[in-house]
Amino acid sequence: MKGKLIILVLSVLVLANGCKEKIEFELNDEDHKRVVVEGFITNETKSHLIKLSYTSSYYGGESPQAVSGATLSISNGSDLWSLTETPVGSGCYYTDPTVSGTVGDAHTLTIVVDGETYKGTDVMYPVAPLDSIAIDNFGDEENPNYHLLIWSQETPGVGDYYRWMIYHNGVTDNDTLDNYLWNDDSLYDGVLLEGYDFQGFGNEIEVGDTMALSQMSLSQQANDIFIAMNLETNWRGGLFDSAPSNVQTNMSNGAIGFFGASAVSTQTTIVGE
Repeated sequence: MKGKLIILVLSVLVLANGCKEKIEFELNDEDHKRVVVEGFITNETKSHLIKLSYTSSYYGGESPQAVSGATLSISNGSDLWSLTETPVGSGCYYTDPTVSGTVGDAHTLTIVVDGETYKGTDVMYPVAPLDSIAIDNFGDEENPNYHLLIWSQETPGVGDYYRWMIYHNGVTDNDTLDNYLWNDDSLYDGVLLEGYDFQGFGNEIEVGDTMALSQMSLSQQANDIFIAMNLETNWRGGLFDSAPSNVQTNMSNGAIGFFGASAVSTQTTIVGE
């Protein structure tokens, strides 16, 4: 038994020593920075925003640098829309305010910067319409407890994906990855939502405030990428986390981030009416 124990200990030591190997990682320094893409085109007639930035240094704490001076366009196969950086140097690129995407079409974003071309494509699927929304006070006048209720008929057939944007007096706080509201229809496929309690606000809103909810369609591609992004960022920190890996993207040529296409249905209500 003692001989077997000695052999086992020696084997562990050999394996431990044999695993020592220097590995060079290409971290996000100046020589390995990559273009980061963020933005959607929708079926709304408006100026659609695409944000471009560079990955920042792994060792530094500086904010990401904007990608300025790029050439951007979006195409649905029949129309081609150019984007303009506004203001110059911001890395924020807008379409003309008369542009609207087309439900059912694949939309492709093309970016040219520093002699490199990057492309990303997403399909704009239809969205179940929001019939109406309301704000109900589940408390009283002295201790209000406001909740957002929605009415909507979910489209029958599993495989629909949604994202929601809530606007309080025209401002939203769920436009970043850690605050995204999105889900699929696997648990409520084909359900008629009548006064569904969508989200509570407590006393954070007041009588007379304007509340709006946008229900957006997502492709399965977008849903999967959002999950992958969160698995590498907001959902990490547990004992059984997997090893970090490159986040999924639909952009080509080494760019990261996501370009999406969404159909949108929006309803608005006034608190207290």
